[in-house]
Amino acid sequence: MLGCGTDKAQGRYLRTRQELQHGRRQVRKASIHNLIRGALRDLYAQVLAEPIPQHWVDMLDRLAAQDAKNRQARAKQAPEFG
Repeated sequence: MLGCGTDKAQGRYLRTRQELQHGRRQVRKASIHNLIRGALRDLYAQVLAEPIPQHWVDMLDRLAAQDAKNRQARAKQAPEFG
């Protein structure tokens, strides 16, 4: 009975070796594309978790206020049709 396990393992080895020889078994290799994609995904997750710096928030608030003033000024200057 000791030989039964060995025969199964031997058969599995031979089958795998034959599959590799005939090109039936595909082995996934880590391509540079997959490595870069994984690294960028990790960095993106870190960036989303970090808060925005306060000076950026202040700048965005100033730009939004300036945009609102410009829109109001354009609305006053635009002739009304009717």
